[in-house]
Amino acid sequence: MAQIIAAIVSGVVVNVLAALIIGMIKNSGRKQYMKSYWMLFIVLFLIGGVVGFYAYPQLVSTPVLCENLGTSEELTSSAWKALEKGNYACTLECTQICIDRHSQEAKDQQGILTQQGAFATGDNIPKYWALNDVSTCWFIRGELYRKMRENENARQAYQEILNNYSYGQCWDPRGWYWKLADGAREKLTILAR
Repeated sequence: MAQIIAAIVSGVVVNVLAALIIGMIKNSGRKQYMKSYWMLFIVLFLIGGVVGFYAYPQLVSTPVLCENLGTSEELTSSAWKALEKGNYACTLECTQICIDRHSQEAKDQQGILTQQGAFATGDNIPKYWALNDVSTCWFIRGELYRKMRENENARQAYQEILNNYSYGQCWDPRGWYWKLADGAREKLTILAR
């Protein structure tokens, strides 16, 4: 519904601008250009409507919702969903909030696993929630930048996982955890081609 309203508003705005231009032409004494002004109104309304309809999802995002999310898990889940829907502003907002709030805890958890020299396994994986969610947010950012064809930013996001969060794991809805460092290496290889 909001998209339709945006399309109508865009069409009206474009037509108001067209009316001003036509009024200026009419007042200038060049009436030969006025023969098909109704057709111009219709064409401009349609163009404005199409632009408004398709631009609306990119112009209107929900980053405020990200601020209201409490846990790193909620932020990470919202970031995945926003990425899938093409809502890049919300994706960036949710991942940035998660990273800002939880990166220190994630680095502390990374330090523990680095000392142990092993990934968490089984029931211990969720105990490293900050590490898992922050590294997942970096991975999501890498995917976002790849979709936007900002390859250097994508490389930096994937490299951040390898440099600082290499023991992070991400839950796959199909029923298992996967290692984000492996995913980051794979994506870096693809970007190097």
